[in-house]
Amino acid sequence: MHPTLNCVAITLAGLAITASAALVQTGVFSATELAYSADVSTTDLLVGKTATSTGWNTGNDSTVAELNDGIHGGSGLPIAGTWTTVGATATYNLGLGANNLGYDITSIQTIAAWLSASFGNQRYTVDVKLVGATNYTTLATVDYQPLLGSTVGATKVTLTDTTGVLETGVEVIRFTANSVNGGANNGAFVFREIDVFGTSSTTSNIGRLTLKSSGSSPTPSIIGYNHGYFTQGGNARAWWEYAGVNGVR
Repeated sequence: MHPTLNCVAITLAGLAITASAALVQTGVFSATELAYSADVSTTDLLVGKTATSTGWNTGNDSTVAELNDGIHGGSGLPIAGTWTTVGATATYNLGLGANNLGYDITSIQTIAAWLSASFGNQRYTVDVKLVGATNYTTLATVDYQPLLGSTVGATKVTLTDTTGVLETGVEVIRFTANSVNGGANNGAFVFREIDVFGTSSTTSNIGRLTLKSSGSSPTPSIIGYNHGYFTQGGNARAWWEYAGVNGVR
């Protein structure tokens, strides 16, 4: 008999293991290019940050700085947004926060829009690096493509967690653009804005594991680390056994 894993917290030999509720992805779209122009933030955690970036298309006055400048921009050229290429990355060092513990990320909002070619669709990956960690952990993979053909339009995607916090102790966050529209037009789209919301962490992430369920699989993955020993994985049984929990069924 397999017990059902609900919200639990177990401390074993100094290792806190917590179970978290699921990531929530909410997408909306419009046939109006500037539908979400009033929704960009000028007060989120990325405002004033300069990205370390690779691979973006900077033609027609497109700049990486426009990913997080708090300005949606108008229609057409010059591009008041950031034109993706497949695999382009933007990495933001959020810092250690007020308590030297990083940041609790509460939500992420991304807006894409263009006047043709369904460049308003979105597909990307979000990775985070926790305070004290050396490797990134995937926080979310977004694939939201409601615009078809050569459609004008806009999309907005919001990422949240039903616990209220996507991740704790985040120092660095990275966005990687993926291919949209089946690879047509080089699989590109136009980001108008990326907003990351959160507050300074008050709890250390060191020595903590979090079980995350995406809702797509009954087997949770584990996000977190304990002095470098733990990373993300999909085999819950193996993780519990590695942590020293006996009698795993």
